[in-house]
Amino acid sequence: PHVFGDREINTSGEVVKAWDQIKDRERTDKADSGAVAPFGTIPRSLPALARAQLLLSRAAARGIDSEGLADRVGSALAGETNEDTMKLALNLVALVRESGMNGIDAEQALRRWTELFEQVASGASQEGR
Repeated sequence: PHVFGDREINTSGEVVKAWDQIKDRERTDKADSGAVAPFGTIPRSLPALARAQLLLSRAAARGIDSEGLADRVGSALAGETNEDTMKLALNLVALVRESGMNGIDAEQALRRWTELFEQVASGASQEGR
C-alpha cells in the first residue's frame, strides 16, 4: 500500500507492471530536457548478461521491437569489431532473448552452472590425488 496506494494488485506480473508505470512517470517528471532514456537507468556495472536480459525485458515491456534494434546494433558492431566477435555477441543476445521468452533468468542459470562446474572440478581434483 505504501508504494501502490489504493490500487489493488494481485499477481507478481501486476506488481512489475505497476512498478514500471510508476518509474516511467518518475523519469518523465525528472527529465528536464524532455529526453528520457527508453529503458530507464540500468547500471553499467551490471554483468553484461544480466544487463542484456534487463534491456530486452524492458524493451518487450514497452512494446519496442528488440529484434529490429538488435539488427541495427549488429550492423553497427560489424563496423567496429571482427566478424567472430560480432557473431559471438549476436549468438549471446539470441540466447538471452530465448531464455527470456522461456521465463528463464539467463544470469542465474549461468551463475548456477559456474558454481556446479567449480564443485565438480574440485571433486575431480580430489579424486586425482
